[in-house]
Amino acid sequence: MKNKALTAIQVAIIVVVIIIAALGSVVAYLEFQKTSSVQSPVTVTDGLGRAVIVPANPNRIVSIAPSVTQILVGIGLGKQLIGVDYWSYLLLQYLNETSALPANVTIINSIYPPNVTGIVLLKPQIVVADGGLEGEYLQQFQSAGLNVLFLKGDLDYNFTQIENDVLLAGKAFNHLQQAEQLISWMNTMLSKFNSTNRNITIAYIGWINPDGSFYTAGGNVFINSIIQEAGGINVFQQLSGYPLVSPSQLIVKNPDIIIVVAMYNYTYTLQMLNSIPGIQNTTAYKEGHIYILSDGLPEYLLQEPGPLAVYAVGMLDYIINGNAPHYINTTWVKNTLNVTLPIE
Repeated sequence: MKNKALTAIQVAIIVVVIIIAALGSVVAYLEFQKTSSVQSPVTVTDGLGRAVIVPANPNRIVSIAPSVTQILVGIGLGKQLIGVDYWSYLLLQYLNETSALPANVTIINSIYPPNVTGIVLLKPQIVVADGGLEGEYLQQFQSAGLNVLFLKGDLDYNFTQIENDVLLAGKAFNHLQQAEQLISWMNTMLSKFNSTNRNITIAYIGWINPDGSFYTAGGNVFINSIIQEAGGINVFQQLSGYPLVSPSQLIVKNPDIIIVVAMYNYTYTLQMLNSIPGIQNTTAYKEGHIYILSDGLPEYLLQEPGPLAVYAVGMLDYIINGNAPHYINTTWVKNTLNVTLPIE
């Protein structure tokens, strides 16, 4: 009886060991499947329509445009960035988010034209660039042996296209869930700031020449979308790109609001604005509805087609409602809009 009891116990132990070993094999197999799927290179079609192979889990990424860096940091790839352009780093400084990058990240001073030699020295596994800003340098990148993924970037002219850039980055780097979370955040923020059309006409002035002519934003660029999302009407929406227009065209359009990007400083910008022939006859001038955006965060939010542009809609919402100062600087924007970049 005693021997039979021992035999039964031994059999039971053997069965338990076999079960544990089998479970261990199953777990190991599942982990292998999970790891192997994550570590496989990914082929995506980038913003220029090119098939690009992205290495598995790259930890040496270079980003050379603020619109791109916003996305990569936002989907949790900040620590994999071994190099970023100066303007991207400055943007993260404004947001107090430089800790999202490695402490030894290399700052690249030139992005247009890009410092190809400097980028090569960093030995990146992949470079992520802005197709609208840097797409013309594709041949130089390829000649240098760099693997480059272009997001559409400056080619985007609405928020849906920015979201497509976010999804492209998420797919390329196996951060699709984080990309979807970032898009959800963008839509939540837009729903807070979005307003119905209030029939308020807006003229955007990006640069004023000595003769009073100036550059503005047409209907097929991103700034037009921001104006529309905030409930305004771009008076130059029938034009394309960033055209040069004459003072007489401004007078004919007679906008309710004029938004000007600062040229060097507030005083000089105001001087140049007042030198535009006939501007004093516009509704915006007569009613004191002229707003100057300082360099720094106000300019970044309006001009960079990235996730943070949702705050540009909020900024214009304040302007349209008459609740913004006539000189809008980084401090006001940060304190009023509580500008932050979610990091998934």
